Formats: sequence, structure tokens, C-alpha cells
Amino acid sequence: MPLQDDAPRALGVYARSVESEIGTGATAGTRETVTWWYARLASPGRVELQPLTSAGLPSGIVSRMALAEFLKVHRPEPFYYRENPSQALDALCQALLDPRGGGLPALGARERKTLAAFVGAEPPAGEDPEYMAQARQTLETLRCTAPDALEEHRASLNHFAVSLRKEGHFNESIGFYEKAVELEGNDENVFFNLARVHYDKGDRDACREALERALSINPGFMEAIRFLRFLSGKKLA
Repeated sequence: MPLQDDAPRALGVYARSVESEIGTGATAGTRETVTWWYARLASPGRVELQPLTSAGLPSGIVSRMALAEFLKVHRPEPFYYRENPSQALDALCQALLDPRGGGLPALGARERKTLAAFVGAEPPAGEDPEYMAQARQTLETLRCTAPDALEEHRASLNHFAVSLRKEGHFNESIGFYEKAVELEGNDENVFFNLARVHYDKGDRDACREALERALSINPGFMEAIRFLRFLSGKKLA
């Protein structure tokens, strides 16, 4: 059962970096502090955030902010749980994603609590198709291994990057496109869109490099060919 378009959905793990000044005089400097957050799109244009514990589980106060503001100060980390394995997440995936798993009735009290934190709602006692659809989408997003989950991540990052570029947040947009490249490094459209951001930012060299990457994937990509000719000052065909 697929999720409804307006249903809450997991966005995954995002990082927030904050720089603070330390020391004085000759020893003055800056220190970057990175915190990790579990993000869920609670409604169109609205994000719910919870800090992650050292075990990689959402815990503590749930904060809410507009999606547009969220994108400006957070960077996506789609491979967080690949790099930071979680036994709790693995147990949920085995129970709910593995055809041999026992489903919701097989979850213990601790697993149910963990699932509730990820989904944002307590799991029902028995099977519930709507809840299971949301739980599966959440777990697939966090695990980030299935082709459908990778494509959903890539599409979301591309969508967010476009929004940031249109609002003039070029560095943030570039960051989202670079994460999309990590997910799928052979998509000429991502590199073309990345080239547009670099051009808007005024970095023609980076723009050219992104276009060349797009054309190395698809030599017949006419939009990229025209853009590259424009950069070179050649007459467009």
C-alpha cells in the first residue's frame, strides 16, 4: 500500500553545523559543532526534527520549522546508517521489511518504542496496512539501499536543490546536488542542474566542469552542448 501524497514521511538524517568563536587575541579561532537530526515531513512545507542520540536514535524534544528554513541550515546525510550501523534499526528492518519477518505483532516493547520515534506514531497492536506503508517507507529511507529508496532520496534532493537555487541560496543548493551525485553518479540531469547553480553563482569554471561531466555520461545531451557553447562564446546552433 503506497503512502498518500499528504501523509507524513521520513526525510532521513540531516546534519546541522554551527560555528562558534573560541579563544581571544592570538589564540582566537572558530570551532564547528555538528549535530545530527532525524527529519520528517509532517505536512507540506513543514518539517519535524528530533536530535539523534549517540546510538543514532531520535530522542528528546520534537521541534518544527518551515521546510524552506530547514533546507537553509541542514545538509542531508542519506548514508548515515551505512556509516553508523544501528542494531535497533536493523532489528526493525528484519521484522518489517524481510518477508520472513514477523511484522508488527513480532515487535517487542523496545522495538515498538523505536518504531514510534521514527514514524511519529505508536504502532498498532496488529497489522495495519496504512501504518505498515508508513513504517516501510521510513525504514527504507533510513536504510537507503533499495533502488526505490535511492530514487526517492535522489528526487527529493533534486527538488530541494532547485528550490534553494531559485531562492538564491547557491551554496546550499550545490550541497544538495553533491549529495544527489553521491546517490547516483551517472545522472546527466543532476550535473546539468549543478552547472546551472554554478553559473548563477558566477563560477564559470565549475559550471563548465559540471557540463563536461554531464556530457561524459550523455554525449548527445543537447541542452548541455548548447550551454557549453554559450560559455565558450560560440554561436548557438
